[in-house]
Amino acid sequence: MKSYTRHIIKVTFLIWILSTSQFTIGQERFNMRYNPGLANSIAMNVVENEEGYMCIGVMSNEGDILARAMFISQFDFNGMLLWQNSIGGSDYDTQFQVMGAENSDIFRLNDTTYVHSGKTRDMDGWSQGYIMKTNHLGDTLQMIRLYSPYFEGFPYEDSFIATTFVTLASDSTFLVSSNINGEFTSNDFMVQKISQQGELIWRYDYATEQDGERNHFIIPNENGGGIIMPAVLADPYPEHKIISINGEGDEEWEIHLTPDFFLGRIKGAIQTNDGFTVLSSLRNDLQEVGTIPSLVNSDMLGNILWKTRFWDFDNPNHGSSNSSRWGEQLIQSNDDSYVSIGLNTFGNDTCYTEHAWIGKIGQFGERKWTRFYSMLSETCNRHNLNDLRETTDGGFIMCGQSKDYIDETEGEFQEGWLLKLDQHGCLVEGCEQYDNVEEI
Repeated sequence: MKSYTRHIIKVTFLIWILSTSQFTIGQERFNMRYNPGLANSIAMNVVENEEGYMCIGVMSNEGDILARAMFISQFDFNGMLLWQNSIGGSDYDTQFQVMGAENSDIFRLNDTTYVHSGKTRDMDGWSQGYIMKTNHLGDTLQMIRLYSPYFEGFPYEDSFIATTFVTLASDSTFLVSSNINGEFTSNDFMVQKISQQGELIWRYDYATEQDGERNHFIIPNENGGGIIMPAVLADPYPEHKIISINGEGDEEWEIHLTPDFFLGRIKGAIQTNDGFTVLSSLRNDLQEVGTIPSLVNSDMLGNILWKTRFWDFDNPNHGSSNSSRWGEQLIQSNDDSYVSIGLNTFGNDTCYTEHAWIGKIGQFGERKWTRFYSMLSETCNRHNLNDLRETTDGGFIMCGQSKDYIDETEGEFQEGWLLKLDQHGCLVEGCEQYDNVEEI
């Protein structure tokens, strides 16, 4: 009887091992650079589809910051290139086809259509934001151009607009956030509601002559509006708000967050059942020097429920006072945990070294793991991640850029960067067993 019981226990244990391991073993992992054809390239966005991963970015000849073509590339699930398409080029051959994408976003509208947003300039240097629809092969289906509402006839420096991201509202219209500046504004933003045919429905301005403002996200609500989070770039610390806008573009409510943290970059917040979780950089004793990427969870009244750093100040990857640590993007995984990516920079007056990080924190603030990644090990090389998605196999796909530092005369060699990890954030099988080892 005891032998039979032991046999049942062994079989049950074996089934448990197989069920917990098979999911991880089946996940692809790769760490690769990608050159779409020109000297400098940056991968800005990545999204999964049936073929693998579609990546969008910009490329340019060395030293040419105005003529930057946009590339759209399709990779399979192992990171092999299937096809590449491009829009614009270095010859200014087609008006309105010179793309820039310091900030951009992409999402899948349906089985064959993708929506992308960013910034473009025409042959005369005029700046516009845009919403673009492409098909599954990267061909342009529709281009909606957004101009600054404040200027006509001014140089582009005085009527700047860049579409930072676009999302689908509950009534299937587009909610668009754009950065703007000009004579009567100071690095501000606006939110527009636009039909899928390009018709403007309403515009919500957050533009003043005071300190600059930036919007960090739009979360669609049930009535066709959205929730935004503007940060007033005041001195000495930014002032953060959360504002709800209804389907007609009017403010419904507003809350203020405490000023003890820096906010992360765009895509840095998620609405929860009872409030918000925000990607930030918490200070050490309220000093700017010594910030560490963190999560802050608050209720709907702005009261902080918990806050957690991704690593401690004594962590060897924290860097020195001559360093920067940022969070770039926050998503919520299928197990309700939070996963973020960002940048860790350290160096001296000669050069800076940058590597990327990815970290996971549980839904109640418990730290699970943080990992640091690069491709080039030499000092002064740089690695940045711009986009993060959870994949259908439970892992994570990211994209960004990888730079070789050569020297002051020869400059840098810049390529796109794709990084695919498993559900534990690992590039190598079983790395989760060594979470307490203080190594990259």
